Amino acid sequence: MPKICAINLELVFRAERRRIGSSGMEKESSVKFSSRDYIVICAILATALLTRLYSYILFHSVTEIFIVVIAFSIFVLGWNSRRFIRDNDYFLLVSIAYLFVGIVETVHTLAYKGMGVFPEFDSNLPTQLWLITRYVLGISLLAAPFFITRKLMVRTTFAAFCIAVGLGLLAVFLRAFPDAFIEGVGLTAFKVISEYAVCLMLLAAVILLFRMRRHFNSGVFRLLVASIAATILAELLFTLYSDVYGITNMLGHLLQIIAFYLVYKAIIETGISSPFSLLFRNLKQNEIALQKREQWFSTLFQESPLGIAVYGPGGILQDINRSFSEMFSISDVKTVKGSLLFDDPTLNSEAIKALQRGETVKYEVAFSAGKYRNSILYGKVSPEVGNVEVLIKPLFLKSGKALEGYLMQVQDITEPKRLDQVKDEFIGMVSHEMRTPLTIIIGSLDTAITERDILKIDEREMLLKEALKESEALAHILENLLELSRAQANRLSLHNGPVDLKSTINNVLEKIRGLSSRQFNLDIPEDLPEIEADKTRIECVIFNLVENAVKYSPQDSDISLRARQDADRVTVSVTDHGIGISPHDQQRLFQLFQRLEGSETMQAGGTGIGLVVCKRLIEAHGGTLQVESTPNEGSTFHFTVPLRQSNRKSKFPSRFQNT
Repeated sequence: MPKICAINLELVFRAERRRIGSSGMEKESSVKFSSRDYIVICAILATALLTRLYSYILFHSVTEIFIVVIAFSIFVLGWNSRRFIRDNDYFLLVSIAYLFVGIVETVHTLAYKGMGVFPEFDSNLPTQLWLITRYVLGISLLAAPFFITRKLMVRTTFAAFCIAVGLGLLAVFLRAFPDAFIEGVGLTAFKVISEYAVCLMLLAAVILLFRMRRHFNSGVFRLLVASIAATILAELLFTLYSDVYGITNMLGHLLQIIAFYLVYKAIIETGISSPFSLLFRNLKQNEIALQKREQWFSTLFQESPLGIAVYGPGGILQDINRSFSEMFSISDVKTVKGSLLFDDPTLNSEAIKALQRGETVKYEVAFSAGKYRNSILYGKVSPEVGNVEVLIKPLFLKSGKALEGYLMQVQDITEPKRLDQVKDEFIGMVSHEMRTPLTIIIGSLDTAITERDILKIDEREMLLKEALKESEALAHILENLLELSRAQANRLSLHNGPVDLKSTINNVLEKIRGLSSRQFNLDIPEDLPEIEADKTRIECVIFNLVENAVKYSPQDSDISLRARQDADRVTVSVTDHGIGISPHDQQRLFQLFQRLEGSETMQAGGTGIGLVVCKRLIEAHGGTLQVESTPNEGSTFHFTVPLRQSNRKSKFPSRFQNT
């Protein structure tokens, strides 16, 4: 990056040299704010103020982003200008200081109240980080005048900044740094005194700068003094607020933008436009540099993970990169060159009008079988691509008036969409699986409280024990569901142990009988061996299956539960005589949020994720879950689980870790 910036600076130097003239006369250029500078700073301030109308968090983030970008720009410009300003290291020290200020400002932005990046900290954290930037800036500006005529030891300076800033950050995050802000109280005395101390440093810096003003262009000197003055005013405002979202805090941030921009302007003028800068590279070197840069941009274009298409002024396709070709199975670029942007079938009339007005357009496209098959670009979309996000940006010449073409960026968002769905599935599963134990807990506690006058001591104790047991089961279910979310990362842990299925089924039926008066028929051999499983999860599966059988069968019908040994596995079956499931519905039965159609099933309620939970839990145990059903006759759900390891040959799938 520094090499590229140096090349850019050299090109600017050459243009500036031509602007000054070829007579060799070097006059002190007049440095002042141009109309462009006023427009830039006003645009930045206006943008920041507009974001304040939405929320202070957005305003603060945008403002700090501007400040950080300017700070890093100051460093880049100052660092790459050092070879041209060899007799004055003032700006080199200031540039290095702004680099570290920008780093801490970035952490300050992330730590601000409401960002949620450091939830264990309150508003004291960003205020402490802010003070670190103030001390770094104040001390640096105070020391910088001493290096106008002295040589700066760059490595030593970098080491000093790293140590000082590193110790400051360490003290803050170890809570060893003095408090600067207390919630409900406001600024501490340390914070206010520190701001005044920084103001004194800055005033001293102005005095030293005034004494050394002969070493600066008069316009640059005025910019530096104005920047320090804006910083002092901002510091004073930052001693007045009691709320981090307050008006004085907002005005202080706006003044900081102005102060940073003034320093940036001063370095631009000194490092680029100053006529005493040592001259420029020859034409051949520039041509070689430009060729390398062109190759670099070409590589960047082709290797970008985004699909990119470039259109000419008339919307005629000129080139596409490798990612675009792969997304849409384009083997030869020549087959699509010349196609028109406005013939794109994914563009609606409103999007076309917006592009013609010079506005950027952004939209999503969902591909399905045969969709857009008549499109030149999208006719052979890759089967792995389901959804894409398209951004089309008009390209203008530097004048901002002449349209040069359009740039299309296409991003495959199929996987992010899928991850969003997985997240939603997980939230749904948690809420679904928490409902049953919560119902029992609330019911037991409510009965124990409301009926305490008529319940015996042992009855109340039984209810409380039941509530405690279900509370423990609820905590275990929640923990298991959290582990289940890690299954795709191969980190699902099963709390396996010997499980007596007959006892487990009876425990489940005891819970169900408290909610339903159904007749349950059991067919479980007395000598049925124990299985190797997570007892809580197996209970969850059986409960869900029996609960579904109760929901989707007549009130006067019975429900059968059967268990039998099949080689090294045990098969458990739950049979009802209800409405049954059609073959079409069976195909989507184990998909999330799928519920059977019909008035009876809709009245039964449910979120449509219970069977998905059952299937995933059984598969986590190395088993299977299947359904056999005939409409209007009933359904049978079978699941298999392994026997204890001492009695079976097969093992759990290697992708699951058992504890």
